[in-house]
Formats: sequence, C-alpha cells, structure tokens
Amino acid sequence: MSGRSSHGCSDGHIGACALAVIICWLIPNCGHADPIELEATTSVSSSNIDRGETLALMNNETEIQFVKSTQLIDMSVGISRITPIGHDRSAFDDELSISIGAGAETSMRRADLSISYLSFPSSDEPPAIELGAELGLAQTFSPTLALFYDLRSDTYGAELALSHPIENSLTDLQLVLRTGAVNAKELDYSYLGLEGVSGLYESEHFNVEAFVRGEAADEQTFVSDIKFGGEPSLH
Repeated sequence: MSGRSSHGCSDGHIGACALAVIICWLIPNCGHADPIELEATTSVSSSNIDRGETLALMNNETEIQFVKSTQLIDMSVGISRITPIGHDRSAFDDELSISIGAGAETSMRRADLSISYLSFPSSDEPPAIELGAELGLAQTFSPTLALFYDLRSDTYGAELALSHPIENSLTDLQLVLRTGAVNAKELDYSYLGLEGVSGLYESEHFNVEAFVRGEAADEQTFVSDIKFGGEPSLH
C-alpha cells in the first residue's frame, strides 16, 4: 500500500536531514528575513483521502512546520505523521514524512516546490522520496495545478483544483473542486473530488475548522476492498 513518511538521521534519512540543515543555514542569508514561524496542526477524520486514494480510515494526522520568509522566497521545513486509529488500522501503514519547501508569490500568482522524504515505521516498506510542484493563479476560482513524482515507485500525477469562498453572517465556507490523474506501475487512474472547509473558531494564535471531503476514482481502491471484504489490491 502506498503512503507518505522516518526513523531519525540514519541510513537513507541522512540525506533528508542534511538537506534540512543546509536549508536552515541558507535561509538567514537570503536577503532580509522575518523571524521563523511555527505552525502546528492536528486533526481526526473518518478517512484520509489523497489523490483519489484512501490512505487510512479513522486516523489522526499531526503536522509541525517551521516557516521563514525572506525578500525573495518563503522556506519551510515540516514533519507530519498519519496514524490509523480505527478498528481497521492494522490494514494501513503509519506514515511519517519530512518535507522541505520553497515558494514565491506575486500579486497574480504563486509557485511552490517541495521535496518530501516518506517512511512507514509500522511496516517493512522502503522509504520514498517525492518531488512536488504547484502553481496557483489569483484569478476567478483560484485555479491551482499540482504535480508530483515519486522517485522510488516511478509514480507521477497531476491535479487541478478550483476553489470558491462562501462568506456571510452564518458561515465562512471554502469549497474546493479537484480532479486529477495518477500514473503508477500497478495501475493508472483518474479521480474527481469535492471538499468543504468551514472555520468554527479563530483567534490570533489558534483556529478550529471542520471539513468534509469526498473523492471518486475510476479504479477500485484498497479501502474499498477492506470495507467490503474483498482481497486487498494495491492502490
């Protein structure tokens, strides 16, 4: 089963850790730099859906990210963990990832590049390195094109997302429509999804949101086999 995620600075992790150290050293020397910001998020959801694929049913996802902005670019280093917690958790892998990203923004567009080191502490699956790129435009529906490439599995794909805010006295709702395609060795598939995010509470240092997300793919997914008693397939 595929996934995203590390056991510390040993073996293949040395490269990711060394790159993180280099980036952190370069950031203060890249023009005027703002103080480093710490962003932490945690969520519990009935399923973890990504690119038309369910990575886990009931799960907890926690992410810590350090962000530094300069005159030229924004740099970030993040660590995230997805932990299955439902009764079917044995069918899914824990996923731990270390990501390094860089982004630049103008009044009309934003571009981001990232590299992620993915490992799976609860399984023998080898780690992976994923490259990502994203381009967003400040136009109607905020179109965003995201590309990724997994170096280990030679899997790649693209996703187009459109978003629209609905703001009034009752709600602050963000709707996101996404469609994409993934080319993997085992199978190729496309998907379509819709997501709604609503802010429940917001302060200077703390936000609470609720979200609903659903996606449908044109190939049977791993989680479909788990839920309906079939033989697990790789997806």
